[in-house]
Amino acid sequence: MIGRVGGDVDFVAVITILVAATAAVLGRESSDGTEFEDRDEYRKYEFETNYTFKNKKDETLIKAPGQIQGQPFDLADLENCQVFLVDHSDQVQIDNLVNCRVYIGPSSESVFVRNCTNCFFTIACKQLRTRDCSQIQVSLYTLTDPIIETSTNVVFSTFNAAHHGLRQQFEAAHLEPENNHWTQVYDFNDPNKTGENWKLSHDAVEPWI
Repeated sequence: MIGRVGGDVDFVAVITILVAATAAVLGRESSDGTEFEDRDEYRKYEFETNYTFKNKKDETLIKAPGQIQGQPFDLADLENCQVFLVDHSDQVQIDNLVNCRVYIGPSSESVFVRNCTNCFFTIACKQLRTRDCSQIQVSLYTLTDPIIETSTNVVFSTFNAAHHGLRQQFEAAHLEPENNHWTQVYDFNDPNKTGENWKLSHDAVEPWI
């Protein structure tokens, strides 16, 4: 109990405790122990620490099952890397990759692929959108029609991943494995539908992971 002699409330002590309690509530400690008082800075740090692969070269980058759990994820500025996101996710943004091979497990939202060159992607998602890409191959599951924009030499084939827990991840991402629109490509820059910027490959693709 907080009080003065005679039972009077010590308001200074009460205010001190309330201020300390408020600071404790507003303060945040990240998963690696870094402390933040600003909530937005905390969220940014957590995302960049746990849900981003950025500025890497000649590395193998892995998120195992249970390490993403439906959160968004970003890949940016990677060269000569292999990337494995072996979990279900929310929106995934992929920017500025060169000579990379990338696996994106089931995404409940859109996967954006921008400014990537000479890369091989295996992706399962609700929707795929590419922009400013060249010489990429996409082994794809998508619940809706894939969209490309200002992209050239894009080759699509059917989804080729197979690993333990994949069906459960499809369910967690609210995707239907039997309903794959990978052949229904729409090219924003080809109003006459010549297909000059992309093609389909029906050749059998060996499972990658």
